[in-house]
Amino acid sequence: MPTARGGAPAGVYTGENAIDTKYYLADGRGRLYLKNITAYGWRSDYIANAAAFNLKHNIDAKVDGVTCFDSEICFRVRGPGVDVGGAWTTIKNAVMYNSTKAVRYEDAVENLRLYNNIFGNNLGTFFNGAGGYGSGFDVKNNLFYGSSKPNEASHSSNLAATSGFVNTATNDYHSLAGASWINAGVDTVEVTIDRDGNQRISGTYDIGAFEYKGASDTSPPVAPSGLSVRYICEGIINNL
Repeated sequence: MPTARGGAPAGVYTGENAIDTKYYLADGRGRLYLKNITAYGWRSDYIANAAAFNLKHNIDAKVDGVTCFDSEICFRVRGPGVDVGGAWTTIKNAVMYNSTKAVRYEDAVENLRLYNNIFGNNLGTFFNGAGGYGSGFDVKNNLFYGSSKPNEASHSSNLAATSGFVNTATNDYHSLAGASWINAGVDTVEVTIDRDGNQRISGTYDIGAFEYKGASDTSPPVAPSGLSVRYICEGIINNL
C-alpha cells in the first residue's frame, strides 16, 4: 500500500491471494473457470507462500490465458487434506514472469495439467514441490525462458530457450520467424485455441502460449463455448 491504512504501515503488501478457493466435500466438486486475467503484486508481509492463485479444496479449475507477474507465487495448487479434496487444475496459455515461484504444487496434488504455457524471464524457480504430486500430473508444450527446463517438464514437447522471442525485455513472448518451437509441439485435446484466439491445427502445434502467425496476424480472441461452470472470472487483479 502506498499509504498507511487499516492499521498497516505504508509500503507493505497486505494481501494474500487474488483468488483463494474454499470448497468442501459436502458441497460436491466445484468448478472454476479463469479466463484472460492479469494478476500482479501478490506478495505478503504477513503470511508465507502468498500466491496470486491459491487453488485448493475439491475444485475442478480451468485456467486459460492468465498473466501473472511481480508475485511470490503465481499458481499454488494444493492436493487433498484431512477433510477436503484437492484441486484438479488445468493451466493453459498462461504467461508468468518476474516472480519468485511460477508453480508450487503441494500434498500429492492430483490431475495437475500444464499445457502451452510460457515460463518467462526473471522467475526464481519454475516449479516448487512441497509434498509431491500424484496421478494425472501432465506437463506438455511449455516454453521455459532459460538454458534448461525443470525435471517436471521432462516430456520432449517442453523446451528451454533464450532467443526466438519478439522482446523479452518487455515480456512479449510472441515468436519470431524461425523460432525452434514453431510446429514442434504435440496435439493436446484441452488446447485448441492459443492465447490470442488463433486456432491450433493438428500436427502443427507450437510450443508455448502463442501460435506463430507472422507480423500481419490480427485474429481476434475466440470466446469459449459449451462451458458448464460454477464461477467465471475475467479481468485484472492486483495487490497494490
